[in-house]
Amino acid sequence: MWVIVMTAYPLLGALPQEIIFRCFFFHRYRNILVHPGAMILANGISFGLFHMFYGNPVAPLLSMAAGCPFAWRYHRSQSLPVVAVEHGIWGNLIFTIGTGWYFYSGAIQSG
Repeated sequence: MWVIVMTAYPLLGALPQEIIFRCFFFHRYRNILVHPGAMILANGISFGLFHMFYGNPVAPLLSMAAGCPFAWRYHRSQSLPVVAVEHGIWGNLIFTIGTGWYFYSGAIQSG
């Protein structure tokens, strides 16, 4: 299972999230959030809020804490591959050290 997560997560989890939360978000809101700090903070918050569907407080908080550095890296590099690889590495580390269960809930169920 670990090998599957290590290969699938960067491609099927991290990359699509980076396309949405870095490429699309930065392009869409560049004229509204003109100060880099505001863009990075808003991006980190939105990334954390996206992870609320896991139904625990840890996932959104960790995601917001990770989303800000990912947003900073994207702002500095303007490179989807760079930030997607970084996201994939950190995500794989989270699963490897045993805290991945905060980010996995099986089928998403409504309340």
